[in-house]
Amino acid sequence: MSKTSNSDTNRRKLLYIVTWNIGGLDFMVAVLWKLRTQYPNVDITVFFAEPHYDHVLRGGRFFLDLFTTLGIEYKDFRDLLPSSSQSLLKMFDPILAMSPLDYTTPKWIQRLQHFFNRRILNGERFAQFLDSFAPDCIIIDDRKYYLRPFCGYTELETYYNSHSHIPIIQIPHAIKSEYYGDLFPNRRLCEVWLPLVAEQESMIAVHDLEHVYQTFVPSLDDEWLEFAKQQHNIDLTSDSNIVNCIVLLEPFERMRDLHYKQNIKFNPKQFSYEQMKSYLHTLHDIQQIETKKSLYFWIKPHPKQDSKILKKILTEINLKNYRIIWDTNHGLMNMDMCLSMLTTAVYPFLVSRIPTIMIITHRIKVMPLPELYKNLTYSCQTPEETLNALIEILTTGHRNIEGDYQHTRSYLPDHALDVVMERLKIHLRLDNLEILV
Repeated sequence: MSKTSNSDTNRRKLLYIVTWNIGGLDFMVAVLWKLRTQYPNVDITVFFAEPHYDHVLRGGRFFLDLFTTLGIEYKDFRDLLPSSSQSLLKMFDPILAMSPLDYTTPKWIQRLQHFFNRRILNGERFAQFLDSFAPDCIIIDDRKYYLRPFCGYTELETYYNSHSHIPIIQIPHAIKSEYYGDLFPNRRLCEVWLPLVAEQESMIAVHDLEHVYQTFVPSLDDEWLEFAKQQHNIDLTSDSNIVNCIVLLEPFERMRDLHYKQNIKFNPKQFSYEQMKSYLHTLHDIQQIETKKSLYFWIKPHPKQDSKILKKILTEINLKNYRIIWDTNHGLMNMDMCLSMLTTAVYPFLVSRIPTIMIITHRIKVMPLPELYKNLTYSCQTPEETLNALIEILTTGHRNIEGDYQHTRSYLPDHALDVVMERLKIHLRLDNLEILV
């Protein structure tokens, strides 16, 4: 029998379900922080709908460290197993943690991981978890589950059908205006949060949907980013002659795409192997030029990228002094500068007033807010312009970039947290709970 709702207690329960990668977490992290610090009587559980949370985090620890600090519980499907099975699995944790996107492991390890995953993923145990936790509100990433449902999707729909008074909120997994439709086709959700209003007629006219709210991006609020700067988990060198540069990459073809290329229709919106190699060669070129300061590159791929093909490119161009990093941008706010291809991952660096060189590529036509990217202090159209911008910053310092902050804020305003907190006050009935200011 289901547990009763928490409406007659002095506590509330929020469940956030994370699927596929960290896109939704990047949007939600500031909300979880604000909610937990202002309303300690709200119990928050983050559930990674994977056999292991590292299938999402890929070794990054910013989120887990933050959750531990704030007292936010986090789980994955391993935590739903009997305690005896959990103890047995601990010895295989390095294998279970390997991301399916990394095609570097021997076949026998992949088969062993597949063997365990089939036994860890269990919809019935997820249904029991929902019944036991009895959330007052559920938040879930907005994705195309009709193409790839996560384990527990059917059980979540069943739970919702019998607990229709419990609000479910869909949140964006990226800073876009696309809306993929309600989580369950036959039921209207409580509401959908979108960071941007749809700009093209081909998209759903979100202003005609009464349950869709434009929230902008809470994790770009100044108050959150000031906090995140103090929580960084990357130790940078103290050498004043070294400039730490985060490099943000667009997605490009994966190793299996390259291997089976003759059978795959290439996506023109995506970079080819050779195109990405050409762009990354600029990093090598700057290392060959003598400047007052030298660069150390922290290379951050797209969350869906596999590491093997990226390492292959970096080896071929003979890049030195770099590290590949998968952690969230919110743990990288202590970087000296940013070199970014066209990705929404650049926004936190722009609004944190970190000098940013933007590489404008052919994908500008499919990006949301294209004018935002094209009108920055260092918006570069060619590899030569990018190289000259790097040389300028390393030799004479960067120009005044306050205009980049103001320009970005004209599209993505501050105080988005206020908007989503007002919505959560309604759904979690927070007015009757003690608030910490």
